[in-house]
Formats: sequence, C-alpha cells, structure tokens
Amino acid sequence: MTVELLSDTTPEARMAGAILCGVIGRHAEELSQSIAKQTDWITATVMRLGLWMQGRDTGQAVNPLNLLARRDIPRTTLIFAMLHGDDPLALEALLNPQSEAPDDLARLLEDYGWWRVLDRYLPEDAPRWRPGTGTELQQLQIDLLRDWYLVNRHRLKND
Repeated sequence: MTVELLSDTTPEARMAGAILCGVIGRHAEELSQSIAKQTDWITATVMRLGLWMQGRDTGQAVNPLNLLARRDIPRTTLIFAMLHGDDPLALEALLNPQSEAPDDLARLLEDYGWWRVLDRYLPEDAPRWRPGTGTELQQLQIDLLRDWYLVNRHRLKND
C-alpha cells in the first residue's frame, strides 16, 4: 500500500506515502525513484523528508526547521518528521516554549489525537497528556509540557 501511494495521481497521497515510508523505514529505493520524477517542489520536498526520517541521503539538504516558515507544507507533517528523525528542535517547534503557546496546540493534541504522537516520542520522564479534560486542565497540561521542556531542553539537545 505504501509504495502504491508513491505513484498515486494526487500530490497529497504521494506525500503521505513518503511520510509512511519514513515511519516504517522501508522502500527507500522506491521513494528515491519517485522523488526523481517529481516536478512539484513541495511534493518532492515532503518526499525527501521521508528519506530524511530514515536517516538516508536525500540528494539535497533537508532542514525541516527551516521549512516550518513556509505555509505551503503542513506544520504538523514537519514536526512529526522532526520527532521521528530525533531532531532535538521538534519539541521547540511544537511547544514554542519561550513565547506564546500556539493557539491550536490544545486542539491539535486533544481533538486531532496528536497526544498519541507526542506520547510516542516524549522521553519517559516527560509529563503525559491526559485526554478528555476541559479547557482549563488542557491549558494546565500545555503549561506543564512547556515548562518541562524548558527545564530539560539542553539535556534533550545533547542526548
């Protein structure tokens, strides 16, 4: 199924296939071949992220943190790739701990189920999101996560 997505007619399916390849760590050759056929920069860039997630050479520099400045590549896709690729700045990008928390963070974690993603990639000593709470407790959980990250970020970056 994953390889089939790489040759789908829609860019969204090809990008999803590439990220799935990155997660499962397989089909690098097929992904590289598919990248070579891409004429759309965004699609090719997201597909390169799939290789980057596997720790493979992408043929071009891939810096997900720089790509976060773009509005045409989904922020959550980039952060997910960064988390999976063990990029120490992934939590920085998600939590924005030295400024205002992203407006959509509670919605992302709770409504879109991203707490499961975060739970998978957080270190064992990190606070865990508890789903099904009200707005006030969600904000408390966000504050707790952001504070934990600020206290531990140098350790995380050096690991």
